[in-house]
Amino acid sequence: LCHALSYTIHTLQALSAAYPEREFYLIIGADNWQAFQKWKSPEVILEQYHLLIYPRQGYTLMNPASVTVKAVHSPLLEISSTFIRESLAQGKDIRYFLHPEVHRIIQERKLYQQF
Repeated sequence: LCHALSYTIHTLQALSAAYPEREFYLIIGADNWQAFQKWKSPEVILEQYHLLIYPRQGYTLMNPASVTVKAVHSPLLEISSTFIRESLAQGKDIRYFLHPEVHRIIQERKLYQQF
């Protein structure tokens, strides 16, 4: 199984090029925010996009210094993108964790499935 390397900055830039009239927000967990400076082009993401930082158990969410970064104050839910991908790879039915259109696309394109 071959996986192409994909960086968030490239996805955001492609979305911006495809939909120039839209403003994009990136939602990441506090665990990813803690390692954000290690991402590809974090300074470009901070300059050109809005970030919403979602709380995670065991991670202190400090007030971000940037005006484009905001902490989300919400209940802690133990659902992550890793949980979604791993559940799909195990063949579990997770449709109730996803928007119906997202679920349809994942099923149609057979994303995250083990062969």
